[in-house]
Amino acid sequence: MLEKMMAQVKEQSYEIKEKLEAANLTAEVEKGLVKATVNGNKVVKDIWIDESLAGDTESISDLCVAALNKAMKMAEELHEKEMGALAKDFLPGFKI
Repeated sequence: MLEKMMAQVKEQSYEIKEKLEAANLTAEVEKGLVKATVNGNKVVKDIWIDESLAGDTESISDLCVAALNKAMKMAEELHEKEMGALAKDFLPGFKI
């Protein structure tokens, strides 16, 4: 029975990892001047910078950091939600 449960956990963990890999989470700052996209596994997929910021390296740097932090927070929340659901399925009463 334990072996079967462990196999199910492994299979669902793999499915969650694939789901997180496919999820694209985009955060934008300053009314869309900078956008950052990460997947649910917290891998940066894209950074977009409005051309009106050309030459303003300080603003670009600050806005990229803000957008990436916002996108990473979104990814962390999705990750916790998915893993929490897995834990709830196999460990009733377990809280994350």
